Amino acid sequence: MVDDLICTEAPENIPDVLRPGVTINRRRGTAEEGKLYFLETSPANAKLLFEGTIHLQRPWRSPPDVAETLILAALQHIHALGGSKSTGLGWLTWQFSDHPNISNEVWNALIGGKS
Repeated sequence: MVDDLICTEAPENIPDVLRPGVTINRRRGTAEEGKLYFLETSPANAKLLFEGTIHLQRPWRSPPDVAETLILAALQHIHALGGSKSTGLGWLTWQFSDHPNISNEVWNALIGGKS
């Protein structure tokens, strides 16, 4: 189970920013008439910290740290979340409070060797 990611910064310390945008017609590649919009977001490069927890249920049928190792590896390949990524929103880096000590048994199980 995965908890929601919660911003640890107090809301009154984060100024609101309105980013303008225009709807683009995909067929013509031009701006649509009367389709100006404003997106409320946080300031650029605000470096906001979000915290959450992943809860793993045990026991596993395979070596116990395989799921944890695969989840950590997968998260390293996610560089942005949500919409408007092409305009610079949603980019992130991951920080983990504790890294598992991944044993040779786990690596062998993941590459198809004997555990």
